[in-house]
Amino acid sequence: MVCRGFLKNLSLDWKTKQPEVTLRLEARAEDIERLQDKILSVELKQYREKRSLDANAYAWVLISKIAEALHTDKDSVYESLLRDYGFPYVSEDGAGRKLTVLKEIDPAEFGLHVKYIGDGHVGGKVFSHYLVIRGSSEYDTREMGYFIDCIVQEAKGLGIETMTPAELERMMMAYEKKHHAKG
Repeated sequence: MVCRGFLKNLSLDWKTKQPEVTLRLEARAEDIERLQDKILSVELKQYREKRSLDANAYAWVLISKIAEALHTDKDSVYESLLRDYGFPYVSEDGAGRKLTVLKEIDPAEFGLHVKYIGDGHVGGKVFSHYLVIRGSSEYDTREMGYFIDCIVQEAKGLGIETMTPAELERMMMAYEKKHHAKG
């Protein structure tokens, strides 16, 4: 079960020194009751809106136009944009997740989005280091807004017509309003 909620109270159990948390969940009571007396896997993180499918469609329209202008394919343009403007996976300590492989191995063959960050040598072998980037389908509205702004700037640099900032803002706001009306 995944739902939105709010932290209502936080205290410390004086015997175990472990935190005790009270939450208000946007869920049906009967769904919660089914979990009573069961060991749960719990993840608490700040809620963020998912990105808009309209925003995603607009991004791909621009990516296709950029590819056409550069005489290449849209997947290559997308990968380049992710390397330049994308968001990495991050560890619990906030550091970007990195991948190290033998120089002759291409991480893209495994479906990963990566940004090359350097080489290293161990035991006479050359290894390449990469920052692992999330695909745009994993972005929230804030991240997707930034990514689209960057795509728009790239498109403008090539003389490609884009939405005005006001039109883009309306598109992003329409999604957020529609999404909140459902909740």
